[in-house]
Amino acid sequence: MYSYEIERLLKIKNYLISYSDYSNIIATSPQIDHVRYDKNNDIFELNTDDRYTLKFKVKVKNK
Repeated sequence: MYSYEIERLLKIKNYLISYSDYSNIIATSPQIDHVRYDKNNDIFELNTDDRYTLKFKVKVKNK
């Protein structure tokens, strides 16, 4: 999954994605440089080698 595809998915899902979507992004994107998690704001920040910075949340399943 390329950076522009990740950005499009995040926009469609209003920057709140499922764990399945998150796993798919991590597993299939050759451009991810690093991912950071801000526990204070519960936000992931993903940076790519083609200079995208994407911020989003991941849904937590209720037990």
